[in-house]
Amino acid sequence: MATEVLWYIIPREGAYPWEPEGRRPVDLGYLAQLAGTAERLGYSGALLATDLYDVWPLGSALAASTSTRFKPLLAVHPGLISPTLLAKMALSFDTLFGGRLRFNVVNGSTKSLQEYGLHVEHDERYELS
Repeated sequence: MATEVLWYIIPREGAYPWEPEGRRPVDLGYLAQLAGTAERLGYSGALLATDLYDVWPLGSALAASTSTRFKPLLAVHPGLISPTLLAKMALSFDTLFGGRLRFNVVNGSTKSLQEYGLHVEHDERYELS
């Protein structure tokens, strides 16, 4: 099995990405260019982080704009989506994009998950995952 190397795409970047005025303007063209560049440089895909944007439409758009060599790695937080719905979403993505879907199970933080209505502490998050 060949070694695979993934890139990391987060749609919030720039000189000071934690500040709105320090962020680079981001649009689909820019993100597709990042994915295409990562692919041309020999990366097998990229981790799409759960930052400002939902990873499912982002991953779908980037999969549509790259070849079958580029495999999006979608960050997924257990407990925010039912396993049945996640399986249906994964089947749809995998069917549309030729088996390129990958998951990164992310335990998150207590504070970030509370923003989505999931109130579990550290040990419970890891048990849930």
